[in-house]
Amino acid sequence: MSVPIVVDIGAAMQTLEANPDLARKMNELVLGPVIVEQLAAREALINTLGEALALSLDNMQAASDLFEDGQNEDAWEYVSSAQLATKKAVAEFREFAGIAGS
Repeated sequence: MSVPIVVDIGAAMQTLEANPDLARKMNELVLGPVIVEQLAAREALINTLGEALALSLDNMQAASDLFEDGQNEDAWEYVSSAQLATKKAVAEFREFAGIAGS
């Protein structure tokens, strides 16, 4: 008769959350290094897209406020900055996804 193995999943999750290197090593053992690299690249891309969207939203709100105040020249600077951040993030996404883009 075999003896069951009991694992405290909560404690295991806390250990992995507290030690990212251990979590990465466990992922490599389970998934293989190629998949782990793909997951890391995906996470980095998600962070890049999130940061670009947040910056774009902030800049578009600032531009809107400036347009309302009649400060059009300053407002267009915020619009331009929002476009640049978004364009860079979209280019990274297209590269990651293998999508041709302009």
